[in-house]
Amino acid sequence: MGVLDPENVFEAVCAGFKNKPNVCKVHKLGGEHVGGVSGFRLIVIISGLVMLNVVLILCYRRYSKKEVNEQMQIHINSAVS
Repeated sequence: MGVLDPENVFEAVCAGFKNKPNVCKVHKLGGEHVGGVSGFRLIVIISGLVMLNVVLILCYRRYSKKEVNEQMQIHINSAVS
């Protein structure tokens, strides 16, 4: 009995097919797995989403502050007149 690691299990499952799926063919040639995301790409995507959220929050705060100031000015003008 050999070592039971993911690579061996993957090869054993692929060996069981008469007509092998593309994933097995690509893996056999040494290519990347179909549909996989590298760790670096995942970090870049998450960082981008966090930065986008920060920008959106800052824009909302600016818009909200502007609206509050306009409403305050309307109330002040109506109270003065």
